[in-house]
Amino acid sequence: MTVALNVKKKHMSDAEWQTRCNLAALYHVVHHLGWTDTINTHMSARVPDEPDTFLINRYGEMFDEIIASSLIKMRLDGKVIGEPGKFDQNYYVGERGKFNRAGFSIHSSVYNARQDANCVMHTHTRAGAGVSLMARGLRPISQDAMEVIDDVVYHHYGIPLSDEESESLGKSCVAGSCVVLLNHGLLTHAPTIHGALQRLYMLERACSSS
Repeated sequence: MTVALNVKKKHMSDAEWQTRCNLAALYHVVHHLGWTDTINTHMSARVPDEPDTFLINRYGEMFDEIIASSLIKMRLDGKVIGEPGKFDQNYYVGERGKFNRAGFSIHSSVYNARQDANCVMHTHTRAGAGVSLMARGLRPISQDAMEVIDDVVYHHYGIPLSDEESESLGKSCVAGSCVVLLNHGLLTHAPTIHGALQRLYMLERACSSS
């Protein structure tokens, strides 16, 4: 972490570095809670002093391996900052690694649609995926469900790399910050990292009791 701090001083603002530290910590919390689906989910955070950019994990790292300096910085138009590389069908391959293109599509769609969103979390937990398959969705039968149910939106999840899906997901996120991606999983967004975690924690608890 000391090496990463030295890199920070040369290449990024204090605001970006703090966000990197908080987002890396979030990945470790998700690992601790068992929400990882190995490496196939993703969390991101907008850079506070650069609203058209966000940070996301490098594809291939386990969540308990992620550190502040390993996060990828991207623009909302898809450019990876500081990493020349090329796209293949599913991943961007850069000099230091790769990221999931579907992950970029999902997170950029939310940030484009919600200027107040500064963190986005997406999971495929058993409980969340299970509720996403239920015709009636989340039931208001527990205290946990009542914490989130007024903010729950159901989104007909499509092809994540398409412009149509990006626009559709953005519209769903305008309607609420606790999103059930039908036949897929869960997504939350919030103005802060801890706010997005709190939303997802309560949504996950609600799904577990449904």
